[in-house]
Amino acid sequence: MIEINFNNVTKSYGFDIVLDNINIDIKTGEKIALVGENGSGKSTFLKLITKEENVTKGSLSTRNKSKIGYLKQEFIQSNELVIDILFNSFKEIKEIEKELKRIEKKMDEGINEKIINRYCELQEKYQNNGGYLIEEEIDKLTSYFKIDKLKEKEFNSLSGGEKRIIMFISLILSKPDIILLDEPTNHLDIDMLEKLENYIINSNKTFIIVSHDRYFLDKTVNKVILIENGNLEIFHGNYTNYIDENKKRIEIFKQDYKEQQRQINNMKRQIKQLKEWGNVGAGNEMFSKRALSIEKRLEKMETINKPIDKKELPINFEMDIRSGKEVVNLKNYSLSINNKELINDSNINIYFEDKIALIGPNGSGKSTLIKDILNNNRLGSNVKIGYIPQIIEFKDENKTVLEIASYFCNASENIVRSKLFHFEFYKNDINKQVRLLSGGERVRLKLFILLQNPVNFIVMDEPTNHIDIETKEVLEKAFNDFKGTILFVSHDRYFINNVASKIMFIKDKKICTYIGNYDDYCKNKWYNLDGDTMEIIEYNNKYREDVKDLLVELEEYIVSIDEDHLDTVGKDYREKMIDIDLKEVNDNEGKCFLAVENNKAIGLIMGTIPPYEEVDYLDYKCPKRGKITELVISNKVRSNGIGQELMKKMEEYFLSKKCEYILIDVFAYNKKAIDFYDKQGYHNRMHTVIKKIGD
Repeated sequence: MIEINFNNVTKSYGFDIVLDNINIDIKTGEKIALVGENGSGKSTFLKLITKEENVTKGSLSTRNKSKIGYLKQEFIQSNELVIDILFNSFKEIKEIEKELKRIEKKMDEGINEKIINRYCELQEKYQNNGGYLIEEEIDKLTSYFKIDKLKEKEFNSLSGGEKRIIMFISLILSKPDIILLDEPTNHLDIDMLEKLENYIINSNKTFIIVSHDRYFLDKTVNKVILIENGNLEIFHGNYTNYIDENKKRIEIFKQDYKEQQRQINNMKRQIKQLKEWGNVGAGNEMFSKRALSIEKRLEKMETINKPIDKKELPINFEMDIRSGKEVVNLKNYSLSINNKELINDSNINIYFEDKIALIGPNGSGKSTLIKDILNNNRLGSNVKIGYIPQIIEFKDENKTVLEIASYFCNASENIVRSKLFHFEFYKNDINKQVRLLSGGERVRLKLFILLQNPVNFIVMDEPTNHIDIETKEVLEKAFNDFKGTILFVSHDRYFINNVASKIMFIKDKKICTYIGNYDDYCKNKWYNLDGDTMEIIEYNNKYREDVKDLLVELEEYIVSIDEDHLDTVGKDYREKMIDIDLKEVNDNEGKCFLAVENNKAIGLIMGTIPPYEEVDYLDYKCPKRGKITELVISNKVRSNGIGQELMKKMEEYFLSKKCEYILIDVFAYNKKAIDFYDKQGYHNRMHTVIKKIGD
């Protein structure tokens, strides 16, 4: 079913054509990303749909009785309680409710058939419109987004992320058929982003989304509309598919342009030559006629505009000297602000060349932690910091861009002007006072300043806020090319994926680290049998030294009983394996066991009381064997009765220790292994299987 139809729509402001004769149908249930450069016409496209703007030519129609909801970037200003704002979403129902109360007062004065009929009619309408279910609907959405505690707070007192989600809920409660979202992910932390994503994915409504959050678009949309030079290009699939297909389109466009230019040049040469021949003497009029014919063909040719290669910001972080191996080393670290405890008794270790994304819920203390690290006198040797805060301010906001840049750049004014030009500060921009700069301009100016001196430790708090996708991609490349250390706070999961080698996250006032990017971190998130989130994370830093001792003991034992076993794990052993044993080491937080068969180490097995915390063996280098990455239960054990006996023995032991879950790190990727554990009641999750064994 067609929800919206653009028929030869042109939108212009004076001589400036924003949308040029566009045609498109938007259908029920489509989830569309609207992309394009700043100023390309995305907001205009949305405003045409909402009738805030009128088309200059053509026609735009929406399905009869379809309702449009529009979530704008800007926040409303209101001192009302959140619950009152949410109730205001039911305007029609509220009007019916007012009318019912008015009639009830009138009925106190006297009753007649006309009044009773009207009252019954309104009551039926109230019920059909869900009037008796308003509170239930509100509770359902506030519970889903976990913001029940905000309902009795004033809207203006909320954080940006809280305001954003309240506005989204209010929009959904109004029951629109077509939902327009303009930068809906602004200010949201990752947990809230994922909830918003899941809501959109599971909705059968039509969505048109403008967003710079590439990960969000990848998850939610099934079509991408690119607005470019007033025209629309349609791509089916998610954002990543759009990127791939658009690159191919641009290459074809460039080839077509080159081919047409070659054809035009050949035609011009022919025209010139034919005219020369026609002017030689009498009787050569045929050459002139032929030249005229080619000229007419050339005039009628629809020429392809020359492709414009987009200029990238020249971001290239330089490092003159490297820092020591330990850049940040904080033991038993705690952090409080205004008597509020943010972090309790955690260790922070950042090493040279680490690229760490710091994540956590809004209010967990990420920005405060960053500032405290920068002000801490326990940084490593030769650390040279480059820092961009979340809120960018300059010492004198009345100074111009040129004055600020000249202060930090030791060069002549002409050179400074030239450098600023490459950062998209043009003739009129450089004389603008910095207090008048937009968020994106402030980021570009701060990046310009940061690049004037070499650093070896880059610290950025929400570096992707306010910048477009193209600038994000340039910054990603610069981060990846940088040879030093990076610590950054970000909610941009696409950016994190492309940059981070480690994820450091704050949860329950503890700091934990996971090796890998955001997707790697997510692969170790699941829901247990009770439906509660359960995370596999690096072993709590508080016990790190104990864990290292434990790992040395375990690994030395493996080497002592079978020097070659780690290199032969997974092969089909000929000898019959018997004598299953469990070697126990107590790590004071759970139990770690070495499963042994016939004096052959077959795996590292862990059972603990949730929340489970994985021993940090991936990050520890044993002097004898290197990284312990191949402690597995062999295929042979999984496929015979010995494996079942081992399972039974482990489960009995862990039950006696009052453990609720048993988890086995198997590094198994084959169907045979998965089938075996499935039959034993285990739930497969990548290279780990889990089973609930306690009551």
